[in-house]
Amino acid sequence: KNPRYCLFGDTVNTASRMESNSEELRVHCSEKAARLVAEQDPSLRLVSRGAIPIKSKGVMSTYWLQPPGLPRAGSISAASPESPPAPGDGARAPSSVSTV
Repeated sequence: KNPRYCLFGDTVNTASRMESNSEELRVHCSEKAARLVAEQDPSLRLVSRGAIPIKSKGVMSTYWLQPPGLPRAGSISAASPESPPAPGDGARAPSSVSTV
């Protein structure tokens, strides 16, 4: 007998919306997820996708996870002033992040 899991709530809804608004073979994440990624692994690059309308969520600032080897234009890192806001600072948007 296999265990069954029931996942629900805002996190699952946001993850679903990021997937449905993404492009093939790209990692699309919310601003909150981008902050956590930048904090946990500063070597990973995040590029602002800009503010986009997300069904049932409104307009959200979202980010692409930039694969290694691609140009750094528009990228942000945890150590730069363009980094996403620190965790817990949900009201502040990244400062001067370039869009793709």
